[in-house]
Amino acid sequence: MLNRIWIPALILLSACAQVKQAKNFSECEFNVGKTSRVVVAGISLDSKKSASDFNFLEIGKLLKALGDKNLPMSANVNVDIQNQGEKMAAINKIEWKAFIEDTEITQGTLVKRIEVSGGKNISVLINVQANIAELLSGDGRGDIMNFMSGMMGGSEKESSIKLKIKPYFKVGNKFVGYPGYINLTKRVN
Repeated sequence: MLNRIWIPALILLSACAQVKQAKNFSECEFNVGKTSRVVVAGISLDSKKSASDFNFLEIGKLLKALGDKNLPMSANVNVDIQNQGEKMAAINKIEWKAFIEDTEITQGTLVKRIEVSGGKNISVLINVQANIAELLSGDGRGDIMNFMSGMMGGSEKESSIKLKIKPYFKVGNKFVGYPGYINLTKRVN
């Protein structure tokens, strides 16, 4: 008889704790942090500051990839999370969308428990991968070209990397999501 009472009570207490931690998570500050390991068509852009930093073979590889309409890009993007509260903030899953300016380049899901103790900061790594050749033929062509040019020092105009993240917390075996997205923007030039 006691098991019939205690088990549902423990589940309810656990669910309440998850909801409180998720509420605390929604009150954290979020920023797009360091972006690293930016690779386009197999060429690392991390050390490239201008078009003159590309050698002849790399330029040929980029042109071939453009011609084949297969220009894979990958990058590691850190989301910095700061918990200014005193209590634990936590979630169990993030759905995210990545944008260059207003052009969505890709989306994904990170299923991982993320905990931020009160008064602490953490960084969460999101690996972004997209075929940007497909985007060069669409409405976002100007955004993508300006961003690429800016990455190589050839554009005076700023671009922005945007992330939209939607946190989820877990109740039992079910994920419960926030009603909207948290919008993050990082200006780059």
